[in-house]
Amino acid sequence: MAGGPPAAQATKQATSTIPVVFTTGDDPVQAGLVDSINRPAGNLTGVHIFFSELEAKKLGLLLEIAPQATIIAALVNPGYRRADGRAKELTAAAQKFGQQIEIVRAGSEGEIRTAFATMKGSKIGGLIVAADPFF
Repeated sequence: MAGGPPAAQATKQATSTIPVVFTTGDDPVQAGLVDSINRPAGNLTGVHIFFSELEAKKLGLLLEIAPQATIIAALVNPGYRRADGRAKELTAAAQKFGQQIEIVRAGSEGEIRTAFATMKGSKIGGLIVAADPFF
């Protein structure tokens, strides 16, 4: 059992015969863990939580409960290896909704305080916290 992409990568490099089950919120094909979702091949298989698809869903739900929001903020941890991907996914989702989004980066307790202080002074109508182990 590998608890995430780094552990799964390590086991993939270490053996091609021992079966390995992994969990990941990242795309396992894009991460190079398996050949495809439907037919993983090799000795690795696992559970993929579709966090990237959930970002757009979270934005849609937020807009349902706060339709008057003109600007939505998205809190992203710049230290997370998928931070840029999460920001792109949220930006693309916002464009589909015709919504303005502001990506706010914070990767420490102090940066989170600063981010919230900055958002408080602007016209942010809602906040999405990107999927990330830090948050």
